[in-house]
Amino acid sequence: MEQLHINFLLVFAFALIPLVLGMIWYSKALFGNAWMAASGMTEEKAKSGNMALTIGIA
Repeated sequence: MEQLHINFLLVFAFALIPLVLGMIWYSKALFGNAWMAASGMTEEKAKSGNMALTIGIA
């Protein structure tokens, strides 16, 4: 029986891809302002949140 070899560096890199794409997608350069207006989010609310917790949960 063959052993399964997992490249953990690739697993980690592919786990980060959605986070990076989300940061770009929701940036002010793309759709961040439209998303904030549609969801009722304000700059103050965004800055008061715990970013490490949010990213950790994601």
